[in-house]
Amino acid sequence: MFEYFMVQIPPNISVKFGATQGAAAEYLWNVVGQHAVQGWEFYSIETIGITENPGCGCFGALIGIRPTQSVVYVIVFRKPIVMRPTVPTPPPVQNKP
Repeated sequence: MFEYFMVQIPPNISVKFGATQGAAAEYLWNVVGQHAVQGWEFYSIETIGITENPGCGCFGALIGIRPTQSVVYVIVFRKPIVMRPTVPTPPPVQNKP
């Protein structure tokens, strides 16, 4: 059994001109490393679509404001749940007369 922890990461990272080679790998290496020292194991990267509805209610729809779509990326980490064994309680001692 595992417990899970998610970290949202940006869809794009900024680098200096000409420094794109390996930039994404280095970025992920840093994020994964920061959580590994806390006992989290990298599990996966997931993509989640988000629809943001306009905050103008019905009026926004009347003037043509449409929902916006975006995609976010989430790194999933996991670590085992430590299950402590339960020690059975002995039955109560009965006093003999």
